[in-house]
Amino acid sequence: MNKIDENVSYVEWQKKRYENRKDKDNIFPIGISREEFIDWIIEYLWDKDYIVDPLGPTQCYELILEDILYTHSKRFRKEMKEDNDELKKEIKKCLELTRKQKK
Repeated sequence: MNKIDENVSYVEWQKKRYENRKDKDNIFPIGISREEFIDWIIEYLWDKDYIVDPLGPTQCYELILEDILYTHSKRFRKEMKEDNDELKKEIKKCLELTRKQKK
């Protein structure tokens, strides 16, 4: 994976890539790798620079993605709220059953 240089902006990085392009008359983008995409998304959208837990990269990506989605996506926040509401209903049912069993 080509790690991006944190001292270079995305615009500067793209300028350098397009300056070195052999087919300069091509109107289509050069394209970026999945790893570069992940690195730039994290660099620009995730405002934290650490994860405290000793996790592997895939676990970190999941936490970073959820944090970015929670920060930037109303749809995701709505889905999370609905999921929490469903979870609360299930917990309430379990508590009611437990109370009935104790009587």
